[in-house]
Amino acid sequence: MQEPGSTLEAASVRRVWIYLVLGGAVGLQFALQGALSLMLPQLHADLGSDETELGLLSSLFFLPYVLLQVPSGYLMSSFGRARLLMLSSLLMVVGCLVQAYAQSFSTMVVGRLLMGVGASPIIVCFLRTIEILFPARLFGALAAGMEAFGMLGAALGDALLPTAISDWGWRGAMEVLALLSIIPALGGISMPREKRDNPCDRQEQADGRGWRNVLCNSDIWCIAFFSGFLFSIDNAFGALWAIPFLESMPGVNGDSGLMVSLLFVGTAMGAPALGWLVDHRWSGRRTMIGFGLLTAVLLVVVISGSFSAGFYYLLMFLLGAVSSCYILPFTLLRHWFSGKELAVGLALVNSVCVMVGSLFYQPLIGVLLGFFEPVNQESYRLTLYTLPVGIVLACLLVMRLPLRVGVSDGAAHQAGEQRA
Repeated sequence: MQEPGSTLEAASVRRVWIYLVLGGAVGLQFALQGALSLMLPQLHADLGSDETELGLLSSLFFLPYVLLQVPSGYLMSSFGRARLLMLSSLLMVVGCLVQAYAQSFSTMVVGRLLMGVGASPIIVCFLRTIEILFPARLFGALAAGMEAFGMLGAALGDALLPTAISDWGWRGAMEVLALLSIIPALGGISMPREKRDNPCDRQEQADGRGWRNVLCNSDIWCIAFFSGFLFSIDNAFGALWAIPFLESMPGVNGDSGLMVSLLFVGTAMGAPALGWLVDHRWSGRRTMIGFGLLTAVLLVVVISGSFSAGFYYLLMFLLGAVSSCYILPFTLLRHWFSGKELAVGLALVNSVCVMVGSLFYQPLIGVLLGFFEPVNQESYRLTLYTLPVGIVLACLLVMRLPLRVGVSDGAAHQAGEQRA
């Protein structure tokens, strides 16, 4: 007969294994997002596509990814995380293989879209799994760990994929990514059996009350846009416009790539720390406002100043650390909702979080830069000021929340919603 202690230890090991596998899936998703940018010269030569087509192809990953976030949360609560992760893995494998053997731009488009569809449920499944398998007091730190997994995946992709492309060609590299895309399936296989919904849950799902409780809740939209405007520091500034801006500064001399990498390192380190602090009795509302305003100030300093290269390294790291407060809305939802409502809420916040930077700020800054000829340091400054303006607006949205948003107020928030 197995000892109770060994049973608990085995269960704990299994939970850690599932967390690490799903974290690996998050990292893979980030690597897939940026993989195409490393293959652009080869794609241009093989497919004869111009820069406009290749830019469109890269962005097509995010279109289904954003649009399917909320439906993914609904499907997860209806059919289970294991099945959804298996389907996610299959679609990503097929998407990678379609691109690996594509002979035309239109075929590449199909593969890229399939990849985005497959990746869409991964983060929501990751967060929901933490909520189910681990104590509530650990949710903030473990949920924020997805940023560390994501940054690690992006860094490994940027470091290893060029070698794979050089050795095996871009098609061989896509085949390797197809093989790695079985990681979500491993997470699905490892999942413990999920409890069946009770009749009340099924009735709530059937009449759509779970959706309405989330989608018609103005507080959730406020924190979702807060998350999106703060995350734009990573996926609009850091991922696209920071490098050309920093290269326009005197004294940088080709070091902008390493400077931007410190932005991501700061985010990866700051997110778990802030998540843990808010889960341990810090006020979520005050933390979001305080760190949001501090982010806006630091970003204005980065954009406006002219510093030595060494000081830019420090500023970019600090900017990443304080802007990691974009993770806090995910933590707050854990204290506001549970079950299907939590799944839909997490999906909604993640959708808006990605959308603001990738689908709004990235093209907006490009369009604004198009009004300047030539594009120089001053034109970059004028256009990039739109980022701190958006962050201040996000902080104003959070100020309208009626409650002291924190761990101890989850029950009060739910009670207020029920009375409303």
